[in-house]
This record gives sequence, C-alpha cells and structure tokens, in this order.
Amino acid sequence: MEFFSSILFDIMEHCVIMGDMNIDLLKFETHLKTSNYLDNLFQNVFLTKIIKPTRITSTSATLIDHEQHNSWKIRNYNNRCS
Repeated sequence: MEFFSSILFDIMEHCVIMGDMNIDLLKFETHLKTSNYLDNLFQNVFLTKIIKPTRITSTSATLIDHEQHNSWKIRNYNNRCS
C-alpha cells in the first residue's frame, strides 16, 4: 500500500484510475485493505465515480469495477460504463 500511496502523491495532473480491481468497494467498512485503499485515494483527492454495484446476482452484489478521478471538474458523460 505504501507504493500505491507514493504513486498517488506524485500525480500532479488530471488522472483517471479505471479497471476491474478485484477490490470490493462495498466492503470498505468490514475489510481493512479495502478501507486502506479508499483512504489512500481520498487523501490524494481521488473521487470515486461508480458507487453502485457493478455485478449483481441473486445472492450477492459487488463493486469491483472502479473509476476514480483526481479532479471534480470532470464531465459526467451520462455515467456510461461497460
């Protein structure tokens, strides 16, 4: 996590982090590594754009597809994601 945090700190320009991270953001309250991941993002002014589950089954829901921006001046683009 220290390496990840140092990379975020060094980014001074607009940056987007996107991908299937296999980190379920819905578990931030119960999973320490997820909480640390989000804390690092927030401390470096990265905001999460996707806030609803991206995979839903009859027995579970997860949010492992991430899109974070370090600028809140980003246009919405109708929240399109695949």
